[in-house]
Amino acid sequence: MEEVLKNNPILRTSFHDEKDKLMLFTHAEVHFSPSCVYKFQQKSIVIDQLIKQIFDMRYQEGALLNYAILKDVNRQEIIFAIDHCIFDASSVSNF
Repeated sequence: MEEVLKNNPILRTSFHDEKDKLMLFTHAEVHFSPSCVYKFQQKSIVIDQLIKQIFDMRYQEGALLNYAILKDVNRQEIIFAIDHCIFDASSVSNF
């Protein structure tokens, strides 16, 4: 995950309101947080939270990409919520 973030600056970008102008800010680094790991049983709740965070934080310096890792004994899955202003069909090759 950190490699994907490192190689794609737009995924480390957020909007900032500066003197009534909307500016893009690209963070130098974004690090993985263990608090992003959840149990598979929580999948639907986690997806709803990720989507809500993207919309709620869009113009409040929030990340344009949120992710979570779902784990159980036999498998792991990563899920993304990506703001539509940075991810469309032409961006699929990033992943």
